[in-house]
Amino acid sequence: MDKAKVLAGRKAVETYRLAHSTLHLEPQHKNIPEDHTPLLDAMLVELKKRDFATLQEFFDASDLLNIQELGFDSKEEFEAVVNRNAKEKEVVDDIGSRQIEKTYTKEAVTLLIALGEKWK
Repeated sequence: MDKAKVLAGRKAVETYRLAHSTLHLEPQHKNIPEDHTPLLDAMLVELKKRDFATLQEFFDASDLLNIQELGFDSKEEFEAVVNRNAKEKEVVDDIGSRQIEKTYTKEAVTLLIALGEKWK
């Protein structure tokens, strides 16, 4: 994964988000759909310039960069560490339904919080 491409993609998404928010500042803006489409198109063009075929492909790469910035090589490695630091137990609710409840160690919670604080 090319970090520079992801960072440039993030800039395109942030530009879109700011412009989109600005549209909604005017009360009852009647042309939002017409004004929104060019903003979205411009963001998608910028992402395609960086070889992201879809918005989902960009966000997957961005999520992977977040995980790598935490010191992991892959999403699977991150999830394995979190899951190793989780305990599962079966619980039965008031109506008799059985469910699995997970509790996490401090290490797992710290990792999940750190990931949650990364760029989204």
